[in-house]
Amino acid sequence: MLSAIGAVSLAADLLTKSFFKNHALLQGSYFFGWLSFTSHQNYGLLADIQLPFAILIAINAAAFAALAYGLYWSWNTRSIWQMAFLGLVLGGALGNLYDRLSQGYVFDWILLFKTSVVNLADIWITLGIIGYLICLSTTKHKPENPNPPVNCQECKTSD
Repeated sequence: MLSAIGAVSLAADLLTKSFFKNHALLQGSYFFGWLSFTSHQNYGLLADIQLPFAILIAINAAAFAALAYGLYWSWNTRSIWQMAFLGLVLGGALGNLYDRLSQGYVFDWILLFKTSVVNLADIWITLGIIGYLICLSTTKHKPENPNPPVNCQECKTSD
């Protein structure tokens, strides 16, 4: 399931980026007064903060390490929802990483509230992180061994 969600979110991101790069006619179209399409090359990090390319890749590597840990933990606890949300994050992160490595920038095409330019990968990452955090906050942690064996030596008391 994790790989399917990651693959679908990655494919949707790459396909929409390709579409909006090749269809400049749609740029500037406004919907609902807060959403429009544009073309933006993001050479930086969040909010287009400019950093050297090596630092951007190092930050991406650290994010992937944190994601790998979250996936490992979710897999071990068999949390389907956590894995699903992390699948969204993985697909989005791979989409933006692909852009950065193949083009040197991330292509953003969704202009929100006339101030923030994002892409589908950014939306996947945001939704995935929010969903994952909600799962973490609502998960009841089970004791490691809720039913210890009756003949457990540690459980016996001396007379």
